[in-house]
Amino acid sequence: MQTRKYPFLEDHGFVVTSEISGGYLPDYYIVTLTSSYFFLKYGLERFTAFIEIASNSDNDRWYDLTLVKALLHEGTTLDKKPDTSELELFLRSDFPKIKDLFSSVNYSQTKVKLDNLVKIRLRQMFPGLKDRF
Repeated sequence: MQTRKYPFLEDHGFVVTSEISGGYLPDYYIVTLTSSYFFLKYGLERFTAFIEIASNSDNDRWYDLTLVKALLHEGTTLDKKPDTSELELFLRSDFPKIKDLFSSVNYSQTKVKLDNLVKIRLRQMFPGLKDRF
């Protein structure tokens, strides 16, 4: 019997569609999950874990889940990444709101807001380059 790796997501219709491992590089893997709501990507690169999200209608544009959290929860800092357990808790607790943001009806507005948050994050992380963003 195979154990489920993502029980909350699998209970909500997500399916693992891709698993990439670095093989000899144990600090590299990416797992992509799809659903009728949105795509999620869990990964580890150079010992840094991340969770990213993409709309079903724009699956080439991935956003750090921290940006979605900042969009829904004012006061969330963008210059520090929460750990994946905190992001998973956010995903569970705000799942209906996240679905709504990435619905086909709302995604165009969500994309504009997230792109603005990306610019803010870049300015915070690289203040010397503020004129470039």
